[in-house]
Amino acid sequence: MYLLKQWDLKKKITNDHALGDLEIAASEMSNLLQGFHIALMITGSISAYKTPNLVRALRRLGATITIYLSEQACRFVAIDALMWCNGGKEVISHLSPRAEHVSTQIDLYLVVPATYETINGFANGSAHTTILATLAAGLGRLEQGKSEIILAPAMNGDMCNTILLSSLEKLSDLGVQILEPRWHTDNKLNLPEEDRICAFALKALLSRKSNLLSKKVLVTAGAIPVYLDGVRLITNPFSGKLGIEIAKYLSFLGADVHLVLGPTHAFVPEYLKVYHVKDLNAYQQIVHQLSENTEIGIYSAGVADFAPQQVINAKVSSDQQHWQIDLYATPKIIEEIRHAYPNQYMVTFKYMQKIELEALFEIGRKRLLSYEMLVVNRGEEQENGQQVAYLMQRNQETQQKPMKMVGKFPIAQALVNALNQHFEKEKTSF
Repeated sequence: MYLLKQWDLKKKITNDHALGDLEIAASEMSNLLQGFHIALMITGSISAYKTPNLVRALRRLGATITIYLSEQACRFVAIDALMWCNGGKEVISHLSPRAEHVSTQIDLYLVVPATYETINGFANGSAHTTILATLAAGLGRLEQGKSEIILAPAMNGDMCNTILLSSLEKLSDLGVQILEPRWHTDNKLNLPEEDRICAFALKALLSRKSNLLSKKVLVTAGAIPVYLDGVRLITNPFSGKLGIEIAKYLSFLGADVHLVLGPTHAFVPEYLKVYHVKDLNAYQQIVHQLSENTEIGIYSAGVADFAPQQVINAKVSSDQQHWQIDLYATPKIIEEIRHAYPNQYMVTFKYMQKIELEALFEIGRKRLLSYEMLVVNRGEEQENGQQVAYLMQRNQETQQKPMKMVGKFPIAQALVNALNQHFEKEKTSF
Protein backbone atom coordinates (compact mmCIF):
# COMPACT_ATOMS: atom_id res chain seq x y z
CA MET A 1 0.00 0.00 0.00
CA TYR A 2 1.32 3.42 -0.98
CA LEU A 3 0.11 6.13 1.39
CA LEU A 4 0.39 9.88 0.86
CA LYS A 5 3.73 10.14 2.57
CA GLN A 6 7.36 10.41 1.55
CA TRP A 7 9.57 7.45 0.76
CA ASP A 8 11.09 5.89 3.87
CA LEU A 9 14.74 5.92 2.78
CA LYS A 10 15.81 3.78 5.75
CA LYS A 11 13.65 0.88 4.62
CA LYS A 12 15.80 -1.96 3.32
CA ILE A 13 15.41 -2.80 -0.39
CA THR A 14 15.61 -6.50 -1.22
CA ASN A 15 16.51 -7.79 -4.67
CA ASP A 16 16.15 -11.53 -4.07
CA HIS A 17 13.84 -11.95 -7.09
CA ALA A 18 15.18 -9.16 -9.27
CA LEU A 19 14.84 -9.52 -13.03
CA GLY A 20 17.42 -8.55 -15.59
CA ASP A 21 16.96 -5.06 -16.98
CA LEU A 22 15.44 -6.34 -20.25
CA GLU A 23 13.48 -9.25 -18.76
CA ILE A 24 9.78 -9.14 -18.07
CA ALA A 25 7.77 -10.66 -15.23
CA ALA A 26 5.81 -13.77 -16.13
CA SER A 27 2.08 -14.04 -15.43
CA GLU A 28 -0.50 -16.82 -15.26
CA MET A 29 -1.27 -16.07 -18.92
CA SER A 30 2.35 -16.20 -20.10
CA ASN A 31 1.80 -19.44 -22.00
CA LEU A 32 -1.10 -18.22 -24.13
CA LEU A 33 1.00 -16.74 -26.95
CA GLN A 34 4.09 -18.84 -26.41
CA GLY A 35 5.37 -20.00 -29.79
CA PHE A 36 3.56 -17.22 -31.68
CA HIS A 37 5.49 -14.54 -33.59
CA ILE A 38 3.85 -11.12 -33.93
CA ALA A 39 4.96 -8.34 -36.27
CA LEU A 40 3.94 -5.14 -34.47
CA MET A 41 3.71 -2.41 -37.09
CA ILE A 42 3.63 1.14 -35.73
CA THR A 43 2.58 3.98 -38.02
CA GLY A 44 2.50 7.77 -37.65
CA SER A 45 -0.41 8.58 -35.36
CA ILE A 46 0.09 10.43 -32.09
CA SER A 47 -1.28 7.33 -30.33
CA ALA A 48 1.97 5.56 -31.26
CA TYR A 49 3.27 6.86 -27.93
CA LYS A 50 1.24 4.10 -26.23
CA THR A 51 2.91 1.23 -28.06
CA PRO A 52 5.81 0.55 -25.65
CA ASN A 53 3.26 -0.59 -23.05
CA LEU A 54 1.57 -2.76 -25.68
CA VAL A 55 4.92 -4.43 -26.47
CA ARG A 56 5.36 -5.35 -22.82
CA ALA A 57 1.76 -6.57 -22.52
CA LEU A 58 2.19 -8.89 -25.52
CA ARG A 59 5.49 -10.18 -24.14
CA ARG A 60 3.77 -10.99 -20.83
CA LEU A 61 1.48 -13.27 -22.82
CA GLY A 62 4.52 -15.12 -24.15
CA ALA A 63 4.67 -13.68 -27.69
CA THR A 64 7.84 -13.15 -29.70
CA ILE A 65 7.69 -9.69 -31.26
CA THR A 66 9.36 -8.00 -34.21
CA ILE A 67 8.72 -4.25 -34.35
CA TYR A 68 8.36 -2.35 -37.64
CA LEU A 69 8.33 1.44 -37.36
CA SER A 70 7.32 3.95 -40.03
CA GLU A 71 9.29 7.13 -40.60
CA GLN A 72 6.38 9.27 -39.35
CA ALA A 73 5.95 7.14 -36.22
CA CYS A 74 9.51 8.02 -35.15
CA ARG A 75 8.15 11.49 -34.32
CA PHE A 76 5.90 10.06 -31.59
CA VAL A 77 7.79 7.10 -30.09
CA ALA A 78 11.51 6.58 -29.57
CA ILE A 79 13.30 3.62 -31.12
CA ASP A 80 15.34 3.16 -27.94
CA ALA A 81 12.17 2.87 -25.84
CA LEU A 82 10.74 0.22 -28.18
CA MET A 83 14.03 -1.72 -28.19
CA TRP A 84 14.15 -1.70 -24.39
CA CYS A 85 10.54 -2.88 -24.09
CA ASN A 86 11.22 -5.68 -26.57
CA GLY A 87 14.23 -7.11 -24.80
CA GLY A 88 16.84 -5.20 -26.78
CA LYS A 89 15.81 -6.46 -30.23
CA GLU A 90 16.43 -4.20 -33.19
CA VAL A 91 13.52 -2.14 -34.52
CA ILE A 92 13.02 -2.33 -38.29
CA SER A 93 12.51 1.13 -39.78
CA HIS A 94 14.17 0.59 -43.18
CA LEU A 95 14.46 -2.42 -45.44
CA SER A 96 17.89 -3.82 -46.22
CA PRO A 97 19.25 -6.58 -48.50
CA ARG A 98 18.10 -9.00 -45.76
CA ALA A 99 14.51 -8.43 -47.04
CA GLU A 100 12.98 -7.91 -43.60
CA HIS A 101 9.52 -7.50 -45.13
CA VAL A 102 9.43 -11.17 -46.10
CA SER A 103 9.24 -13.65 -43.23
CA THR A 104 8.10 -17.24 -42.97
CA GLN A 105 7.75 -16.96 -39.19
CA ILE A 106 5.10 -14.26 -38.66
CA ASP A 107 1.78 -15.54 -37.30
CA LEU A 108 0.14 -12.13 -36.85
CA TYR A 109 0.68 -8.73 -38.47
CA LEU A 110 -0.65 -6.23 -35.92
CA VAL A 111 -0.85 -2.63 -37.18
CA VAL A 112 -1.19 -0.36 -34.14
CA PRO A 113 -2.02 2.42 -34.76
CA ALA A 114 -3.18 2.16 -38.37
CA THR A 115 -3.26 5.60 -40.02
CA TYR A 116 -5.41 6.88 -42.87
CA GLU A 117 -2.45 6.77 -45.26
CA THR A 118 -1.45 3.23 -44.26
CA ILE A 119 -4.98 1.81 -44.57
CA ASN A 120 -5.66 3.34 -47.99
CA GLY A 121 -2.19 2.48 -49.27
CA PHE A 122 -2.57 -1.14 -48.14
CA ALA A 123 -6.04 -1.44 -49.70
CA ASN A 124 -4.79 -0.12 -53.02
CA GLY A 125 -1.77 -2.41 -53.27
CA SER A 126 0.92 0.14 -52.49
CA ALA A 127 4.23 -1.28 -51.21
CA HIS A 128 6.54 1.74 -51.30
CA THR A 129 7.31 1.89 -47.56
CA THR A 130 8.67 -0.59 -45.02
CA ILE A 131 5.25 -1.03 -43.44
CA LEU A 132 3.32 -1.41 -46.71
CA ALA A 133 5.85 -3.79 -48.24
CA THR A 134 5.66 -5.97 -45.15
CA LEU A 135 1.85 -5.88 -45.22
CA ALA A 136 1.88 -6.86 -48.91
CA ALA A 137 3.84 -9.99 -47.97
CA GLY A 138 1.54 -10.49 -44.98
CA LEU A 139 -1.53 -10.45 -47.22
CA GLY A 140 0.03 -13.21 -49.28
CA ARG A 141 0.53 -15.29 -46.13
CA LEU A 142 -3.04 -14.50 -45.04
CA GLU A 143 -4.37 -15.81 -48.37
CA GLN A 144 -2.36 -19.01 -47.85
CA GLY A 145 -3.84 -19.47 -44.38
CA LYS A 146 -0.47 -18.98 -42.68
CA SER A 147 -0.96 -15.63 -40.91
CA GLU A 148 -3.55 -13.17 -39.64
CA ILE A 149 -3.65 -9.39 -40.06
CA ILE A 150 -5.24 -6.91 -37.63
CA LEU A 151 -5.61 -3.17 -38.18
CA ALA A 152 -6.33 -0.81 -35.28
CA PRO A 153 -7.35 2.51 -36.92
CA ALA A 154 -6.65 5.74 -35.01
CA MET A 155 -7.20 9.24 -36.40
CA ASN A 156 -9.39 12.33 -36.31
CA GLY A 157 -13.08 11.55 -36.80
CA ASP A 158 -13.36 13.82 -39.86
CA MET A 159 -10.97 11.48 -41.68
CA CYS A 160 -13.46 8.62 -41.35
CA ASN A 161 -14.77 9.34 -44.83
CA THR A 162 -16.09 7.33 -47.76
CA ILE A 163 -12.59 6.56 -49.05
CA LEU A 164 -11.43 5.20 -45.68
CA LEU A 165 -14.58 3.13 -45.14
CA SER A 166 -14.31 1.74 -48.68
CA SER A 167 -10.70 0.71 -48.04
CA LEU A 168 -11.57 -0.91 -44.71
CA GLU A 169 -14.45 -2.81 -46.30
CA LYS A 170 -12.19 -4.00 -49.12
CA LEU A 171 -9.56 -5.21 -46.66
CA SER A 172 -12.19 -6.86 -44.48
CA ASP A 173 -13.45 -8.79 -47.53
CA LEU A 174 -9.88 -10.02 -48.02
CA GLY A 175 -9.83 -11.44 -44.49
CA VAL A 176 -8.09 -8.56 -42.70
CA GLN A 177 -9.54 -8.03 -39.22
CA ILE A 178 -10.47 -4.47 -38.22
CA LEU A 179 -10.43 -3.56 -34.54
CA GLU A 180 -13.10 -0.98 -33.76
CA PRO A 181 -11.64 2.23 -32.29
CA ARG A 182 -12.87 3.95 -29.15
CA TRP A 183 -15.33 6.57 -30.36
CA HIS A 184 -15.40 9.79 -28.38
CA THR A 185 -17.62 12.84 -28.39
CA ASP A 186 -14.53 14.94 -29.19
CA ASN A 187 -14.61 13.56 -32.76
CA LYS A 188 -11.66 11.20 -32.30
CA LEU A 189 -11.16 7.59 -33.39
CA ASN A 190 -8.98 6.69 -30.43
CA LEU A 191 -6.83 3.60 -30.08
CA PRO A 192 -8.48 0.90 -27.92
CA GLU A 193 -6.97 0.13 -24.53
CA GLU A 194 -4.13 -2.38 -24.58
CA ASP A 195 -6.16 -5.15 -22.90
CA ARG A 196 -8.68 -5.07 -25.77
CA ILE A 197 -5.90 -5.06 -28.37
CA CYS A 198 -4.28 -8.04 -26.65
CA ALA A 199 -7.61 -9.85 -26.39
CA PHE A 200 -8.26 -9.26 -30.09
CA ALA A 201 -4.79 -10.63 -30.93
CA LEU A 202 -5.37 -13.64 -28.69
CA LYS A 203 -8.67 -14.38 -30.41
CA ALA A 204 -7.14 -14.02 -33.88
CA LEU A 205 -4.46 -16.57 -33.06
CA LEU A 206 -6.10 -19.00 -30.63
CA SER A 207 -9.45 -19.32 -32.42
CA ARG A 208 -7.85 -20.54 -35.67
CA LYS A 209 -7.87 -24.17 -34.50
CA SER A 210 -10.51 -23.88 -31.78
CA ASN A 211 -13.35 -26.38 -31.53
CA LEU A 212 -15.35 -23.76 -29.61
CA LEU A 213 -15.35 -21.21 -32.44
CA SER A 214 -18.78 -19.49 -32.68
CA LYS A 215 -20.34 -21.83 -30.11
CA LYS A 216 -22.89 -20.08 -27.93
CA VAL A 217 -21.74 -20.32 -24.32
CA LEU A 218 -23.49 -19.07 -21.19
CA VAL A 219 -21.29 -18.35 -18.15
CA THR A 220 -22.76 -17.36 -14.79
CA ALA A 221 -20.62 -15.81 -12.07
CA GLY A 222 -20.62 -13.96 -8.78
CA ALA A 223 -22.91 -13.96 -5.78
CA ILE A 224 -26.62 -14.09 -6.61
CA PRO A 225 -28.42 -12.62 -3.58
CA VAL A 226 -32.01 -12.60 -2.32
CA TYR A 227 -33.63 -9.56 -0.74
CA LEU A 228 -35.26 -9.54 2.69
CA ASP A 229 -36.70 -6.05 2.45
CA GLY A 230 -36.14 -2.91 0.39
CA VAL A 231 -32.42 -2.66 1.27
CA ARG A 232 -31.26 -5.78 3.14
CA LEU A 233 -30.26 -8.99 1.46
CA ILE A 234 -28.64 -12.40 1.93
CA THR A 235 -25.52 -12.91 -0.13
CA ASN A 236 -22.15 -14.71 -0.07
CA PRO A 237 -18.49 -13.71 -0.55
CA PHE A 238 -18.08 -15.00 -4.12
CA SER A 239 -16.65 -12.23 -6.31
CA GLY A 240 -17.28 -13.64 -9.79
CA LYS A 241 -13.58 -13.39 -10.72
CA LEU A 242 -13.35 -17.06 -11.70
CA GLY A 243 -16.36 -16.80 -14.01
CA ILE A 244 -14.89 -13.66 -15.59
CA GLU A 245 -11.63 -15.52 -16.28
CA ILE A 246 -13.60 -18.40 -17.84
CA ALA A 247 -15.53 -15.97 -20.06
CA LYS A 248 -12.29 -14.24 -21.12
CA TYR A 249 -10.56 -17.45 -22.16
CA LEU A 250 -13.64 -18.68 -24.01
CA SER A 251 -13.64 -15.39 -25.91
CA PHE A 252 -9.99 -15.90 -26.87
CA LEU A 253 -10.98 -19.25 -28.40
CA GLY A 254 -13.69 -17.59 -30.47
CA ALA A 255 -16.78 -18.67 -28.53
CA ASP A 256 -19.88 -16.46 -28.49
CA VAL A 257 -19.91 -15.82 -24.74
CA HIS A 258 -22.75 -14.39 -22.65
CA LEU A 259 -21.74 -13.62 -19.04
CA VAL A 260 -24.47 -13.34 -16.39
CA LEU A 261 -22.91 -11.58 -13.42
CA GLY A 262 -24.16 -10.86 -9.92
CA PRO A 263 -23.27 -7.67 -8.01
CA THR A 264 -19.46 -7.37 -7.85
CA HIS A 265 -16.57 -4.94 -7.71
CA ALA A 266 -14.41 -7.21 -9.87
CA PHE A 267 -12.99 -5.74 -13.08
CA VAL A 268 -14.87 -6.84 -16.19
CA PRO A 269 -13.15 -6.29 -19.59
CA GLU A 270 -15.16 -4.12 -21.96
CA TYR A 271 -15.00 -6.77 -24.71
CA LEU A 272 -17.18 -9.21 -22.75
CA LYS A 273 -20.94 -9.33 -23.29
CA VAL A 274 -22.31 -8.96 -19.75
CA TYR A 275 -25.79 -9.17 -18.24
CA HIS A 276 -25.76 -7.66 -14.74
CA VAL A 277 -28.37 -9.09 -12.37
CA LYS A 278 -29.21 -7.76 -8.93
CA ASP A 279 -30.98 -10.76 -7.38
CA LEU A 280 -32.16 -14.34 -7.80
CA ASN A 281 -35.36 -13.47 -9.66
CA ALA A 282 -33.48 -11.49 -12.33
CA TYR A 283 -30.88 -14.26 -12.55
CA GLN A 284 -33.46 -16.98 -13.04
CA GLN A 285 -35.22 -15.03 -15.77
CA ILE A 286 -32.13 -14.17 -17.85
CA VAL A 287 -30.59 -17.65 -17.51
CA HIS A 288 -33.75 -19.26 -18.86
CA GLN A 289 -33.96 -16.68 -21.64
CA LEU A 290 -30.34 -17.16 -22.76
CA SER A 291 -30.48 -20.95 -22.46
CA GLU A 292 -32.90 -21.16 -25.38
CA ASN A 293 -29.94 -20.67 -27.75
CA THR A 294 -27.08 -21.94 -25.57
CA GLU A 295 -24.93 -24.92 -26.55
CA ILE A 296 -22.71 -24.89 -23.43
CA GLY A 297 -23.68 -23.64 -19.97
CA ILE A 298 -21.05 -22.98 -17.28
CA TYR A 299 -22.70 -22.28 -13.95
CA SER A 300 -20.10 -20.88 -11.53
CA ALA A 301 -22.40 -18.35 -9.82
CA GLY A 302 -22.97 -18.68 -6.09
CA VAL A 303 -26.76 -18.72 -6.08
CA ALA A 304 -28.59 -18.10 -2.79
CA ASP A 305 -29.89 -21.40 -1.38
CA PHE A 306 -32.53 -19.90 0.91
CA ALA A 307 -34.94 -16.97 0.64
CA PRO A 308 -37.92 -15.53 2.51
CA GLN A 309 -41.33 -16.57 1.23
CA GLN A 310 -42.18 -12.91 0.66
CA VAL A 311 -39.93 -9.85 0.38
CA ILE A 312 -41.01 -6.75 2.27
CA ASN A 313 -41.17 -3.90 -0.25
CA ALA A 314 -39.89 -1.19 2.12
CA LYS A 315 -37.03 -0.97 4.61
CA VAL A 316 -37.93 -2.61 7.89
CA SER A 317 -37.45 -0.08 10.69
CA SER A 318 -34.26 -0.50 12.71
CA ASP A 319 -36.17 0.68 15.79
CA GLN A 320 -37.87 -2.68 16.26
CA GLN A 321 -36.09 -5.05 18.63
CA HIS A 322 -36.91 -8.33 16.93
CA TRP A 323 -37.40 -9.51 13.34
CA GLN A 324 -38.07 -13.17 12.72
CA ILE A 325 -37.63 -14.42 9.16
CA ASP A 326 -38.51 -17.88 7.92
CA LEU A 327 -36.25 -18.97 5.06
CA TYR A 328 -37.19 -21.55 2.43
CA ALA A 329 -35.09 -23.41 -0.13
CA THR A 330 -34.81 -21.60 -3.46
CA PRO A 331 -35.43 -23.33 -6.80
CA LYS A 332 -32.44 -25.29 -8.15
CA ILE A 333 -31.99 -23.40 -11.39
CA ILE A 334 -29.44 -25.80 -12.86
CA GLU A 335 -32.03 -28.57 -12.43
CA GLU A 336 -34.61 -26.42 -14.21
CA ILE A 337 -32.18 -25.85 -17.10
CA ARG A 338 -31.29 -29.55 -17.28
CA HIS A 339 -34.99 -30.43 -17.56
CA ALA A 340 -35.90 -27.64 -20.01
CA TYR A 341 -32.80 -27.93 -22.24
CA PRO A 342 -31.57 -31.53 -22.09
CA ASN A 343 -29.17 -31.06 -25.03
CA GLN A 344 -27.22 -28.25 -23.36
CA TYR A 345 -23.71 -29.32 -22.33
CA MET A 346 -23.64 -28.28 -18.67
CA VAL A 347 -20.69 -27.52 -16.41
CA THR A 348 -21.67 -27.04 -12.77
CA PHE A 349 -19.77 -26.17 -9.59
CA LYS A 350 -19.94 -27.61 -6.09
CA TYR A 351 -18.47 -25.72 -3.14
CA MET A 352 -18.12 -27.42 0.25
CA GLN A 353 -16.39 -26.81 3.58
CA LYS A 354 -14.86 -29.05 6.24
CA ILE A 355 -15.12 -32.25 4.23
CA GLU A 356 -12.61 -34.97 3.34
CA LEU A 357 -11.34 -34.89 -0.22
CA GLU A 358 -12.63 -38.34 -1.13
CA ALA A 359 -16.07 -37.44 0.25
CA LEU A 360 -16.00 -34.34 -1.98
CA PHE A 361 -15.19 -36.52 -5.00
CA GLU A 362 -18.02 -38.90 -4.13
CA ILE A 363 -20.47 -35.98 -4.12
CA GLY A 364 -19.02 -35.00 -7.47
CA ARG A 365 -19.43 -38.47 -8.97
CA LYS A 366 -23.11 -38.47 -8.02
CA ARG A 367 -23.65 -35.05 -9.59
CA LEU A 368 -21.97 -36.23 -12.80
CA LEU A 369 -24.95 -38.54 -13.30
CA SER A 370 -26.89 -35.39 -14.26
CA TYR A 371 -24.25 -33.04 -15.65
CA GLU A 372 -21.40 -33.47 -18.13
CA MET A 373 -18.61 -31.67 -16.26
CA LEU A 374 -18.07 -30.48 -12.72
CA VAL A 375 -15.68 -28.30 -10.71
CA VAL A 376 -15.52 -29.13 -7.00
CA ASN A 377 -13.63 -27.32 -4.27
CA ARG A 378 -13.35 -26.86 -0.52
CA GLY A 379 -13.37 -23.33 0.83
CA GLU A 380 -10.47 -23.93 3.20
CA GLU A 381 -8.16 -25.58 0.64
CA GLN A 382 -5.60 -23.16 -0.78
CA GLU A 383 -2.01 -23.23 -2.00
CA ASN A 384 0.15 -20.12 -1.73
CA GLY A 385 -2.96 -18.10 -1.05
CA GLN A 386 -4.71 -19.30 -4.21
CA GLN A 387 -7.91 -21.25 -4.69
CA VAL A 388 -7.64 -25.01 -5.25
CA ALA A 389 -10.29 -26.84 -7.27
CA TYR A 390 -10.74 -30.18 -9.04
CA LEU A 391 -12.15 -30.85 -12.49
CA MET A 392 -14.32 -33.94 -12.96
CA GLN A 393 -15.80 -35.23 -16.23
CA ARG A 394 -18.59 -37.71 -16.82
CA ASN A 395 -16.77 -39.88 -19.38
CA GLN A 396 -13.47 -39.94 -17.51
CA GLU A 397 -12.14 -43.38 -16.66
CA THR A 398 -13.15 -44.28 -13.12
CA GLN A 399 -9.53 -44.89 -12.07
CA GLN A 400 -8.42 -41.46 -13.27
CA LYS A 401 -8.21 -38.91 -10.49
CA PRO A 402 -9.96 -35.54 -10.80
CA MET A 403 -7.62 -32.86 -12.20
CA LYS A 404 -6.19 -30.58 -9.52
CA MET A 405 -6.05 -26.88 -10.45
CA VAL A 406 -4.58 -23.95 -8.49
CA GLY A 407 -5.43 -20.28 -9.15
CA LYS A 408 -8.38 -18.68 -10.90
CA PHE A 409 -6.95 -18.38 -14.41
CA PRO A 410 -5.37 -21.87 -14.37
CA ILE A 411 -8.76 -23.24 -13.30
CA ALA A 412 -10.46 -21.36 -16.13
CA GLN A 413 -7.85 -22.49 -18.64
CA ALA A 414 -8.03 -26.16 -17.62
CA LEU A 415 -11.83 -26.14 -17.77
CA VAL A 416 -12.03 -24.47 -21.19
CA ASN A 417 -9.25 -26.68 -22.59
CA ALA A 418 -11.21 -29.73 -21.43
CA LEU A 419 -14.28 -28.39 -23.24
CA ASN A 420 -12.22 -27.76 -26.37
CA GLN A 421 -10.88 -31.31 -26.24
CA HIS A 422 -14.36 -32.76 -25.70
CA PHE A 423 -15.79 -31.02 -28.75
CA GLU A 424 -12.81 -32.09 -30.83
CA LYS A 425 -13.65 -35.71 -30.00
CA GLU A 426 -17.32 -35.03 -30.74
CA LYS A 427 -16.39 -33.52 -34.13
CA THR A 428 -14.18 -36.46 -35.12
CA SER A 429 -16.80 -39.02 -34.06
CA PHE A 430 -19.15 -37.98 -36.87
